[in-house]
Amino acid sequence: LNDQGWKGDSCLVIAMMAVGSDVSYSEPLLEENPKWKLLSDVLDEISHGNSTSDQSGKVLVVASDDRTCNQLKEYLTDGGKSLLERLFSKVYGRKQQESASSERRGQGKSITKRKSRAHQKHTTKVQEKSATSLASKEKDVTEEDSERGVVTVSPAVVLVPLKGSSDPYLLTRVLNDHEPHYIVLYDPDMEFVRQLEVYKAKRPGIPVRVYFLFYDSSVEEQRYLTSLRKEKDAFELLIREKASMVVPEDQDGKSGHATSLIRDLSLPATALVSSSRKAGGREEALKPTVVVDVREFRSKLPSIIHRRGMEVEPVTLEVGDYVLSPEMCVERKSVSDLISSLSSGRLYNQSVAMTRYYRRAMLLIEFDEARSFSLQPRSAVGSEIASFSIPSKLVLLTLHFPKLRILWCQSPYVTAELFQSLKEGQREPNSTSAIAVGTDSESAKHQGRLYNIAPQDFLLKLPAITFKNYRYVMNHVENIAQLSQMTIGRLKTLLGNDGGAKDLWDFFHKKPDVGSSSRKL
Repeated sequence: LNDQGWKGDSCLVIAMMAVGSDVSYSEPLLEENPKWKLLSDVLDEISHGNSTSDQSGKVLVVASDDRTCNQLKEYLTDGGKSLLERLFSKVYGRKQQESASSERRGQGKSITKRKSRAHQKHTTKVQEKSATSLASKEKDVTEEDSERGVVTVSPAVVLVPLKGSSDPYLLTRVLNDHEPHYIVLYDPDMEFVRQLEVYKAKRPGIPVRVYFLFYDSSVEEQRYLTSLRKEKDAFELLIREKASMVVPEDQDGKSGHATSLIRDLSLPATALVSSSRKAGGREEALKPTVVVDVREFRSKLPSIIHRRGMEVEPVTLEVGDYVLSPEMCVERKSVSDLISSLSSGRLYNQSVAMTRYYRRAMLLIEFDEARSFSLQPRSAVGSEIASFSIPSKLVLLTLHFPKLRILWCQSPYVTAELFQSLKEGQREPNSTSAIAVGTDSESAKHQGRLYNIAPQDFLLKLPAITFKNYRYVMNHVENIAQLSQMTIGRLKTLLGNDGGAKDLWDFFHKKPDVGSSSRKL
């Protein structure tokens, strides 16, 4: 209370005098809001000014919400005494009815009439007098401009709320429709003041006078001044930031367009850009390009890659998350995503697709920079392979996919630096080709893979067939049937390995010995 300019002891003394036990009232003591009288004086002043100068202009009164607007309308039409009596009867009458109903519940059907005190008798009279007018007034309030929230007191006075309306542009519409000459801010609001400034700037020929109503040295005044101070600080911060901001040489800092982000889809991503302002039109250096799956933008790695000077092309990829070159693809996994992918088998399918379409397939395991750089504590690492162990599953993954490379990165910043070093000396990727990979047969032809996928996978599982020689075998053999009919001599010539040729021939021609002792799996 001291911050509002009041003294605590004075408030207590006044309150004790008002509700003291020695003071009795035959009628309730109803005190009007000081702002109501001030609003009435302002409207009288405006009306007197219009009558003396033979001018007419609408008055717009802006309050905080619909409830305040309805109270102000009733005050301006019926007076403060009628409004206070209605509010008193509405509040105290409900309490009296609740107490009467509780007495009926306690006494059952035998209810005796009792005499009320003097101010209760007066309350009953006020209720009887204002019962019919209350229903009609509330009906008028709900029906009048209910769809917009505007309350009309008279043809020259309009009330509009600051908040609570379903129309976010209500204040702007009211200003444009009514074009008021006088505006009374019953509850000051900085945002509405800025709307008034725009309204006045658009209509320089219309005179506008604004009245501010608020209590001196109060919380209401301090709240408004605080909003002004915050706005001033925000503008000063913006001015300081723009003064030290690095602006591209082809912009003046006033436009919202960023020419560096404009993409011409008709041109290739590796097109050279020449500038006549750099040593007579000398060609600028090419920016390294990384094709990124759009789902990866939920992480901060694409933005870090862009900040390191690399071009980021967001597309929808079927295979991999990052394409660094036409032969290099990366699947990024966080630790939690790695665990779930290993458990569900999704990582196996992703590894199959990457090793099938790209010569350099990589699995990137990215750790959180705020946590330990390890999958599990050293004490939890066992010496045996277990189905539930994450390191064991990674070992099995590398055994199934010898071409797959695993990258370990401590944070996204280390990953961006690693990508930049991996791209050195590599060709730039083509986003169109990266999108087509894994979607149709044209992508396989573009990558030089003219073989059926199922026989290729079956061939890789045969003895003596590895990732190093399976392409040579497919180029010299028509199908699996022809391979199975070859002699040991032709297999030795094809594979270049006597032991591997014998193992492959035995696999096709020897029957397994199923009569021997069985093993428990």
